[in-house]
Amino acid sequence: MALKVGDIAPRFSLESHLDCRISLSDYLVSEAEIMRRLEAVSGTDMVLVLFNPASSKRRHVLEAALETLRRFRREDTVVGVVRRAFQEEETVRLTTLRELDPSLVDMETLLVIGNSQSRVTGEKMITPRSERRGDES
Repeated sequence: MALKVGDIAPRFSLESHLDCRISLSDYLVSEAEIMRRLEAVSGTDMVLVLFNPASSKRRHVLEAALETLRRFRREDTVVGVVRRAFQEEETVRLTTLRELDPSLVDMETLLVIGNSQSRVTGEKMITPRSERRGDES
């Protein structure tokens, strides 16, 4: 089943004009180019979705990506960790950039990095649709 980021809307409220998706796989794109892209968007206040974040042999790209994010984002930025989305074994964890455990991340994981307005409400990660603070309409 092909996974589209919008499909995880029941748990993560994402708007297409407020998010950016980046693959951390260096299979077709160089690691340098991945890091350039990540650095270019990390300073914006967009929600970031990282896919193909780490394989068993390619952990260093994830580590470098997290270092970059931590330079630009607050440590308490909400992070959704979705593993095996839409499968029986699906797991969803909500954490922060500070508390994110990279050992829980593999190629079957999506990392949803919130923006400055993202928050946890109950068991959901919420990012307001409007750029105006507090307006979720």
